[in-house]
Amino acid sequence: MPESTNLVCSSCPVSLLVLGAFGPAQHYQIVGPNWLDTDLLDSAARVPPNTTREQIVPMLRTMLEQRFHMAAHREPREMPAAELVEAKAAVRLKKAPDTWAPICGHLSAGDLDNGCAVWSYSGSGFTFNGVARIETLVSALSLHLGKPVRDATGLTGFYEFKLAFVPDRATETEFGVPLEKALSSQLGLKLQSGKSRVDMIVIDHIDRDPTGN
Repeated sequence: MPESTNLVCSSCPVSLLVLGAFGPAQHYQIVGPNWLDTDLLDSAARVPPNTTREQIVPMLRTMLEQRFHMAAHREPREMPAAELVEAKAAVRLKKAPDTWAPICGHLSAGDLDNGCAVWSYSGSGFTFNGVARIETLVSALSLHLGKPVRDATGLTGFYEFKLAFVPDRATETEFGVPLEKALSSQLGLKLQSGKSRVDMIVIDHIDRDPTGN
């Protein structure tokens, strides 16, 4: 009999488990107590070999329902959102060459379906560098801003991204400029404010202290 696979999550916020239990979702979609982000736990589970991500979703939900007595539902709500558009700027996003794969270095061909751009943070600020589709930047911006971001650029294909900025609360320094200015001056893009109707995950009840296995 094939051996089972271990799924291990160390020092995980409960909110991460909730996201996993509802399939593809963003953190801003969770409506629940604040401690979901601050309470950390170690979780380990055995699943059959070759279990797919889609099969893990109901398993996680069952675990939360049994051990945390979680009750939740989905509910559409309107919330602040942003739209990424091209700006009237001298700078324009650079189209990646057809032979862009070598830019990604060691990645194999199977890993290049979505490019190789990386979002990272250091003590001085944030960067998004590499080759990717515009959708990848939109997803990264949505995670960073904590709200929906929609692509309205009309741009298709792969582009070379070189974006660096400091947190919006910071002043312009030798390390960079805030996001809005960086998007315009470095990529020729800008964010427009708006509203979006989002399918929220509303936590009706969840125990802070889980029961044992």
